[in-house]
Amino acid sequence: MDQREEQGPLAWAVENRNRIFIVACLLIHVTFVVMFSLMGLWIAAGVNVLSSLFYAYLTFVKRKFESSDIIASYFEILVFCVVMTVLLSMDAGFYYYITGMIAVIFLLARGKGNSCYVYQAVGFVALVVSKLGSIGVAAFDDLRAVFLPYQTAVYFGNLIVTALFVIVASYLFAQDADKSFSELSELSFTDELTGLPNRRYLLRKLDVLHAAAQGGTSVVRSESFSVAIIDIDDFKKFNDTWGHDVGDIVLQETTRVFAQSVRDSDDVVRWGGEEFVVYMPGCPLDTAAERLEQMRAAVEGMCLLAGRGTSTCLHVTVTIGAAESMGRPFDDVVAEADQRLYMGKRSGKNQVVARDLPTGDDAAAQKIS
Repeated sequence: MDQREEQGPLAWAVENRNRIFIVACLLIHVTFVVMFSLMGLWIAAGVNVLSSLFYAYLTFVKRKFESSDIIASYFEILVFCVVMTVLLSMDAGFYYYITGMIAVIFLLARGKGNSCYVYQAVGFVALVVSKLGSIGVAAFDDLRAVFLPYQTAVYFGNLIVTALFVIVASYLFAQDADKSFSELSELSFTDELTGLPNRRYLLRKLDVLHAAAQGGTSVVRSESFSVAIIDIDDFKKFNDTWGHDVGDIVLQETTRVFAQSVRDSDDVVRWGGEEFVVYMPGCPLDTAAERLEQMRAAVEGMCLLAGRGTSTCLHVTVTIGAAESMGRPFDDVVAEADQRLYMGKRSGKNQVVARDLPTGDDAAAQKIS
């Protein structure tokens, strides 16, 4: 399967917009060569041969399709349109290509910044030169007389091609902008190291759910949830003893177990450092505690090698505090889960605490194992 089939036609077109533009210019000029040759307008055909050679070089020899190629093409179009307008007059409609390029140069030459303003200014100068150069040039009267029967058709042809070009370029740019926005949004909501959603993602999701509840979506309003805060026990020792690379592996492998241990409807997010939050909508606390215990046991059963060439097995444990909403806002539930996490840390770690632990000798009775 080729790249286009994998990406889809639209994604391929967005990714290869420079290539499409340059190849389209080549095809247009080749068409003009044939058309003007059939008309007997050999000077006009010769101009298009030169332009065709330029785009053939970009397409078949250079084959980079970079922004610099687009800028070179921009200036080729300006020169071409000035020459053709001087030869055949403004009534041939070639100046439309200048106006079209002025309109979309920012879309085609992305990353060129303020230079595009200069390119636009040069484009406006080319328009003026085209107008002035097409007035009173007696030397080309015979050429224009031969062209006159075809003038209206060529004029509207150039107008239609320019309009299509501007529409397609604008559409591809809009698609590219949407793609870039989606990628940036995904990056802003994703933890780079673990690949999990981050704190911002969950808070944003909860804002959306809250807005839906305020809007009268009864399912959202009535749904309870449980929240768990997970902390990797003694995580600092992995970094201090084995280095940060091993610490990163501990985070990655541990979070992989987290992700495998929850339902599709649950969210596991990196809350910060070695702390993670599990948001479990529609899940009673007792059920949540059972699932979290399975998660804790799966983490405890892992054996992570301390590095290449070593058989040292690193054992990881986690402490988890959990709480249920019971009609309370998310922040209050997180605060209660955090308190229970702290209780679990103080009473031995490596456990799930889903109820407030009593002080004294009865504390261990509340440990879920």
